Formats: sequence, C-alpha cells, structure tokens
Amino acid sequence: MKNTWGEVLSDYEIVPPFPQLGRAIYTLEPGEAELTDLTRFSHLKIPTTALVGTLEKLGWTRGVPQDGGVYDLHYKQFEQAKTTAVIGYDQGIPVGYIEGWDDQSLESCYFLRGMRSPYGYWLDDRDQNILKLKHVDPVVISEVLSDLNALAAKGKNN
Repeated sequence: MKNTWGEVLSDYEIVPPFPQLGRAIYTLEPGEAELTDLTRFSHLKIPTTALVGTLEKLGWTRGVPQDGGVYDLHYKQFEQAKTTAVIGYDQGIPVGYIEGWDDQSLESCYFLRGMRSPYGYWLDDRDQNILKLKHVDPVVISEVLSDLNALAAKGKNN
C-alpha cells in the first residue's frame, strides 16, 4: 500500500509538506528496553547554538531557568501518548547568551508519565513518573530518536 501511494504522489509530482511514506522508523537497541535513559548519544558534544536551534526547530521547549538564569534541559510533550520526553545536557545555557557558549554534552534523555507542566520544578517527582523505555509508546521512541539523530549530525565525539 505504501508503494502504491508513493507512485501516485510521484506520478502527480506531489511533494508532501513533511516526511510521510519514506519516514525513517527508529527503535530501541538490544538492552535498552529495561533502561530509563537513552544513553547512546551521551558521547557527543553539541555546539550550543546547534543544540538549541535544532531542538526548538523540532518542537522542543526550553526548561525553566534555574539559579543564575541557566537552563539545562529541553522537553517535548506527546499528548496522544500522555508522555513528556526530556533531554538534559551538562553545563546548561544562560537565557540571554547562547552564541559562543561552551559545547554541551548530552547527559540524559528520559520519558515522564503524563503531560508535565513547563513551569515550576516538576523534576522533583521524576522518580515517581519516569518510565522504563519498554513502556514508552514506540511512536514516541521513534520520534525522539529521530530528533536525537538530527542533533547527533551536528555533534562531535567527546
């Protein structure tokens, strides 16, 4: 069926506004299902402007600034799956100063049960709401891994 639709779109020279039929599907690697963190990208250092620009272009939201006006995570809500994905990085980024800031190492990528509020210190209940990767909707896993792969393309090994 996918091939048939691909041919129809091609015959009529219709270019989809976003990847649909040829969209890559990403899955967990062996051994990851029992974990709570996707760590396969933790060896990368990402330039700060690339990190922020890529994540926000892909629909991620900055975390709440902590002491000193520095935020150290981005999150993305998946309403249909009632899940919030969180990407944390090591040094944090000042709210008003991104250009020229130190490269960031990806520390964590985890998933929380429910739609987490973008305001306040909601990570206080992380331990009660964190999901093992095997309990995260496969579509959410694929979307987050797709975003992480886009981010990894801009990084370099530690």
